[in-house]
Amino acid sequence: MLPMSVEADLLKAYPIKYGAPPYRPYESLLVKDYEEKSELLLFVPSKLALHLTRSQQKGKTVKGHKLLSKMQCKPVLRATVVDHFFPAAQHVLRACLQKKQEEVGYGGIVLLFLGTVFYYNNAPERFYVSGLTLGEAGLERELICLDKEFDRRHFIAVYEGDGLAVD
Repeated sequence: MLPMSVEADLLKAYPIKYGAPPYRPYESLLVKDYEEKSELLLFVPSKLALHLTRSQQKGKTVKGHKLLSKMQCKPVLRATVVDHFFPAAQHVLRACLQKKQEEVGYGGIVLLFLGTVFYYNNAPERFYVSGLTLGEAGLERELICLDKEFDRRHFIAVYEGDGLAVD
């Protein structure tokens, strides 16, 4: 059970500069197909859905590149959502993952933000996405390579709310 103050934080609307350039921890890390836009997302954390494909739900693994192509028609979230909350307000995203862990009954959940794809300038054929892992050490932010297989612990961040405004 989450504290009442955290539950209240999940219902608030947070204005996020959705079209802003995402955080890049390394200069050699580039963003695929990125064009800066003046988009503002009024993000309500309670509208964050953690999605699994049918294959993942059945206990199978899915290659990251296939997962990316399957999710193109869904409202997947960009890395700028992570940028907004991390590290200062990471308790909001941690609460979303904790609720999902309680719901599914297992830990080690990873949340993938497929709306922003990264690559290194010396390896343009290898793609990465922002991810958040909730483990025993707490919430960790990482780049996750799409060359790997993803199982039922790897959820896709999908937004089920309104609130995207383009200037």
